[in-house]
Amino acid sequence: MGVAGCVYLAFGLGIPAVLAALLRTNRSRIARSSAATTESSSARCSSTSVTTQTQSSSGAPSSDDQWNREFVTTFGFLFRGFERTGASFYWEVVVVMPRKVALLTVHTLLNHAPVIVQTLSALFILFVIIVVHTRYQPYMNPSLDRIESLSLVSSFSTLYFGLFLLINDTQLGALPWLSMTVTVLIIAMQAAMILVFVYALLRIVVPQQLAKAASRVEAMRPPSVHKDE
Repeated sequence: MGVAGCVYLAFGLGIPAVLAALLRTNRSRIARSSAATTESSSARCSSTSVTTQTQSSSGAPSSDDQWNREFVTTFGFLFRGFERTGASFYWEVVVVMPRKVALLTVHTLLNHAPVIVQTLSALFILFVIIVVHTRYQPYMNPSLDRIESLSLVSSFSTLYFGLFLLINDTQLGALPWLSMTVTVLIIAMQAAMILVFVYALLRIVVPQQLAKAASRVEAMRPPSVHKDE
C-alpha cells in the first residue's frame, strides 16, 4: 500500500504539478510565440503585394523565436484552444488531468466498496467539475464550452440513471419496465452525444484543419514578383 501511494503521488499529482509549473515558467514565451505566429501570418498575406519589403523586414527567425516555436509545438496540447487568461490557461493540468486521476482513484481505492459508493463518489467528482466548468468556460471557442458541458452532463446522467438499475435489482423487486426505461434513456443520451460530436467535427474541427492546410499551401508558394511600371 505504501508503494502504491508513492506511485499515485508521483504520477497522479506530481506530473500535473510539474506541467503546471512548466506552463507558468514559459507563459511569456508562449505569448511571444503566438504574437510571432500572428505577425508571420500577416506578413505572408501581404507578401503577394509587397514582396521585396516583406522579405527585407521579416528576416531570419532568431534562436529565441525558434525555441519558443519548438516549445509550443511540443507542449501545445496543454494550452492550445484554451483562454490565455486566469485559470483557463492551466485548465488541462489543473482540471482535466486531476479529474481523470480522481475518477481512476475512485475505481482503484474503492474497488472493494459497494458499487453504489463508487458511483456516488464519481457523481460528486463530476458535479464539482460541471460547476467549475460552468463558472470559468475555459475554451476560446464558445461551441467547445457547450460541447464539453454536454459531455460532462451526459456522463453525470449516465451514472445517475445507472443507480436506478442497481436499486431496481436489489430493492425494487426487479421491475422490468423501470430497467427498460432507464436503459432506453441511457442509450438515447449516448446516441445524442455521438451526434453532437459528429456535428462538432464537421462544423468546427474540419474547417479549422482545412484552413490550416490552405495557409500551409499558401506559405509554400513562391512570392510573386511585381515589376515597377
